[in-house]
Amino acid sequence: MSDQVLYKGLRKDGKGWIYGDYCIKGFQGLTYINRLELGGSSIGRFYEVYPETVRLCTKINRIDFCVDDIITNDSEQIWVVMFLTGAFVAVHKSHINDLERTHILLRGIKGAKVIGNIHENQDLLK
Repeated sequence: MSDQVLYKGLRKDGKGWIYGDYCIKGFQGLTYINRLELGGSSIGRFYEVYPETVRLCTKINRIDFCVDDIITNDSEQIWVVMFLTGAFVAVHKSHINDLERTHILLRGIKGAKVIGNIHENQDLLK
């Protein structure tokens, strides 16, 4: 299996999103993403991120998908990525607020591609 699990978070320095390992560093409880640089040490470089933006991610078929991403498929349907019962799944936009969600495994969506996320692109869910 070629899936990879990582995290992403929005950098506090204003330089966008960063992918890597999630960690809380120091007594202040600051939240960081640790990104191993190619050819670098095993410690890598720490980037401070906003804790509320940290999302669990996976790589399927060389595409990064993160919890709360909005995706589309070959049929141009709109889905939201979630992590439920130990698996990355896609929930159709019409079922996001249902208590009993219907979902499918993320890897089961043909032609899946990320078009945004629920924090920056709410309009895509209307």
